[in-house]
Amino acid sequence: MTIPESLSYNYPLYRTQVLEYSLHIASVVSIGHISTTALAAVTLATMTAHVTGFSIIVGLTSALDTVLPSAWTSSTPQLVGLWTQRMCTFRNRHPARALTIVI
Repeated sequence: MTIPESLSYNYPLYRTQVLEYSLHIASVVSIGHISTTALAAVTLATMTAHVTGFSIIVGLTSALDTVLPSAWTSSTPQLVGLWTQRMCTFRNRHPARALTIVI
């Protein structure tokens, strides 16, 4: 695999991550215009949300990206739906759900 080919495959994932992170940056910048105390509070809240919730959900979703292709090509492709449902159930029961945007 060549470098340009690899970059073309990685570009959609990179773009998605930048757009997701820009939502948090926009709120920090907007609140920063109010006061330094508000800026400190929103920065601390954003950091806490990332460490306690978002990183766990992103990690589990990335694990699905690894597991699902092998399940799809196996003799039991029903596991794709099963694992996806388990992940969605976990995501909806996780305490960080209140902090995320459910699409």
